[in-house]
Amino acid sequence: MKVQKKLFAAGDGVRRYNLEAESMRRGMTNVRCNRIVAVATEEGRKNAPLETMSNKITEGRSNGWALIYARGPEGEALQFVQALGPVKQIFDGALE
Repeated sequence: MKVQKKLFAAGDGVRRYNLEAESMRRGMTNVRCNRIVAVATEEGRKNAPLETMSNKITEGRSNGWALIYARGPEGEALQFVQALGPVKQIFDGALE
């Protein structure tokens, strides 16, 4: 069985992942992640901090959601969702 290399790096207790850099490394040069900050140019988008690739919800019943919106290698719309902390406990409870 082939084991896939993890693409996450630990930082501040949160997993971080640079989807654009890893996609580029794998030859998918058209992958683009939206940013949660306003940028006026492609260069500004590229230079935005890694943390601005995801929209993290930190309060209310959705506390712990993290969302990433991106364009895939063929221009398709992608959405990645991560559930941690309080919102994960809600989901875990629903499974019982």
